[in-house]
Amino acid sequence: MEPRYAGSPTAVVFEDDNGKKGRKKLVELLWGDLFDLVEEPAGQWARVGVRKDEGTKIHSGWIKKSDIQTDPVLEVTFVDIGQGDGCLLIMPDKEAKDRDRRAIVIDAGEGDSMKRYLSYRFFYPSERRPYQFHAGIVSHPDADHYKGFDHVFGVKGISFANLYHNGLVERKGDSSLGPRTDKKPRLFTDLIKTRTQLEKLLKADAKIPGRKLYPDMLRKGLEGGKFDNFQMLCRDDKFMPGFGPGEEVTIEVLGPVVEKVGKHEGLRDFGSTGFTKNGHSVVLRLSYGNVRMLLGGDLNIPSEELLLKTIMRRAVPDPEKDPKKYEQYIADARAKLEVDVAKSCHHGSADFASLFLEAVNPVATVISSGDDEPHSHPRAETLGAIGVNSRGRRPLIFSTELARSAKDAVRDPRKERADLKRAHAAVLKEKDKTKRAALGKAFRKLVDETINRTVQVYGAIYVRTDGKDVVVAQRIERGRAGRAWDVSELHPDEDGKLTFQSKHENGH
Repeated sequence: MEPRYAGSPTAVVFEDDNGKKGRKKLVELLWGDLFDLVEEPAGQWARVGVRKDEGTKIHSGWIKKSDIQTDPVLEVTFVDIGQGDGCLLIMPDKEAKDRDRRAIVIDAGEGDSMKRYLSYRFFYPSERRPYQFHAGIVSHPDADHYKGFDHVFGVKGISFANLYHNGLVERKGDSSLGPRTDKKPRLFTDLIKTRTQLEKLLKADAKIPGRKLYPDMLRKGLEGGKFDNFQMLCRDDKFMPGFGPGEEVTIEVLGPVVEKVGKHEGLRDFGSTGFTKNGHSVVLRLSYGNVRMLLGGDLNIPSEELLLKTIMRRAVPDPEKDPKKYEQYIADARAKLEVDVAKSCHHGSADFASLFLEAVNPVATVISSGDDEPHSHPRAETLGAIGVNSRGRRPLIFSTELARSAKDAVRDPRKERADLKRAHAAVLKEKDKTKRAALGKAFRKLVDETINRTVQVYGAIYVRTDGKDVVVAQRIERGRAGRAWDVSELHPDEDGKLTFQSKHENGH
């Protein structure tokens, strides 16, 4: 058997009927989904082994040869972790075995949703079958971004080669972000840049009464051997290690912005602990071929203005007094910031700089927000502003909150399914084969419609690209005629810029 990948935008695998093509759909795969090529007889069909649900069983089926591709794609999955952020990147890494492709987790939400999704995605790592991620990134120390790592660290088979963060580690004492300078702009100067500095801080913090969840999470990971290298990322790095110029995928580090005032170096105080933590999120701009993406944590107005000022190195012209200079400023800003797909900062909060959004100018935006939260994210004005400041006649706005409407009440679908099947076997004592088959079919339908409706299957926004075209998709909760995906496609226009063409526009 050889690993293969589904073609764009989706590919259907049909049931295997004793080595022959069945008439029913077994599963609809999204572009880039992995399967095993079992045999490739003459004709237009190939026999494959494919994963159907959140279990580990491989089902046999048939797929058109024209729907098979050899090379993997870049996978970016915005996991439905409720209120917060959680993103999984899997690099194309065409020369590596599929299991050895570099995977990066950017934030992990607050609960255990990311843990459950990663366990499902990587076939339930364990001590006997461990999996090491290339990197984990904590964009900033807010619980709805970092606390989920505590659950991930609890999985015995999961570890990280690198753990990156923004340099700020909350600690016990009078100043939760450490010492700060007095003169404006006030800077927090005790930046934790290395593993050695982290070990020193955690040792001192343990002696102070009180409790802080962020250092507790890092201590658990450190003592449990869950990460090797620990490092701060900031604009001074220019690129994330291993993803610099000349690499297949480049990842620029745009923020946080470290400032130097006199003898002091640090991150600016934006007025409150919350604003400061959010504003100094790790900001990444990923490029793969013709495709660009922005992952910006929880940026806010002051931090976006500082980032623009740092990048542009000049003041913003008055659009009314000098519209031509303003237009040129926007054009220059877009040359450095414009992307095709952007994660909306701060879950669709209204605390954003319109100028920054205008510079980013995406075709598609993904919002990660939750149902049970007090902020009313995403805000109505934010949705409007994203639409106004995006490219195309019909810009795309995706939401993890809208992608799953079913309640995520089942924590361990595999166990629940097994228990129900045992109950099913005990109850179904009907001797009549026809009646027993009908009862069995109804029971399996009930199982699939309830247990499958979890974060392992629904709610995520999937971005797949080969560096030229892009597919953005979400699972349909109640698909018809075997249709499992709602898909939007981005393709380059005559100038090479990615665009979305709605099927409802008829080319007008």
